Amino acid sequence: IALLVIIAAFYWCWRCFKFIWNTMKYAEIKQFYWNVLKIPEDDISNLDWLEVQSKVIESQKEVQLCLHKDTLSELDISNRILRIDNYKIAMINKNVLPYS
Repeated sequence: IALLVIIAAFYWCWRCFKFIWNTMKYAEIKQFYWNVLKIPEDDISNLDWLEVQSKVIESQKEVQLCLHKDTLSELDISNRILRIDNYKIAMINKNVLPYS
């Protein structure tokens, strides 16, 4: 029984840590929307993705989100978002990762 209590306590601590970590990450995203993109919290749920993309493209001139390019395009943004998935797909196609 003591072992189960220790395991449950470890699990609970891990979940608390993950909750705090995710909350901090969400706060960073919120600050990015407020400070860089100038999108208030009330407008976030009403914006289309294209509007967010255009704000990111506009902010590239001032904030320099992408260091190796002066301007961003919609394709650059989507490639950045999907980069991890594209690497996984390529590694599965080359049989580096097993398909499961």
